Amino acid sequence: MERIFPNLYRFAGMGAMSRTWSYLVVRKDGNLLLPGYVPAITEHLDEIEELGGVQLQFLTHFHDVIPEVHEELHKRFGSKLCHHAAAGPKVRGKSKCPSEEFSNDGIRLGSDFESVNFPGHTPGHTVYRWKNRGKTFLFSGHSMKLIFGRWELFFKPKKSDRFDDLCEADHLLPSSSSHGSEEYHSFIEPTRETFREAVDQAMECPNPATRRVQLGWLRS
Repeated sequence: MERIFPNLYRFAGMGAMSRTWSYLVVRKDGNLLLPGYVPAITEHLDEIEELGGVQLQFLTHFHDVIPEVHEELHKRFGSKLCHHAAAGPKVRGKSKCPSEEFSNDGIRLGSDFESVNFPGHTPGHTVYRWKNRGKTFLFSGHSMKLIFGRWELFFKPKKSDRFDDLCEADHLLPSSSSHGSEEYHSFIEPTRETFREAVDQAMECPNPATRRVQLGWLRS
């Protein structure tokens, strides 16, 4: 468990081909856990309790369900597992942790935390925004990464949706990092520009077969 920004802690794990990450957001109105696939979170429950425990757990997508983690967190802190309704059947099939669902309209907690539906990787895939000390943090799951200067988006947009405002975040925090991708990304104007281009092109030519759009080269 490491502190990477004020009020933001990260837990690390190791997948078959990548490192994985989960995050604890420390808030005066209740702490939030955004779990990636990191079973070792349960080794840090005493540290988490010292920081105020966990009010709610949030999933970006059902691939990251870890039954023993969610159920232990609920047992220790009473924290429900929050996810998009479209992911509900898969989540309930994996975990008995009490859950709370939200729709495409999302969920807001106070003025600092909200969900954003980001379709394509799995049914109900969701990313999250959190504002703290004048900065915005975007928790993206597996859906967006900057790899060797090129944006990779797992994304199946609808023409009516707009997502280019996501790059107005200051920091992008994925739930995994593979070869060539960053552990987290701090936006600068060139990467904001190429992110917008990647989203715009995804709107015009999404790839349903793989749901992957590799667009938006960062120009030198």
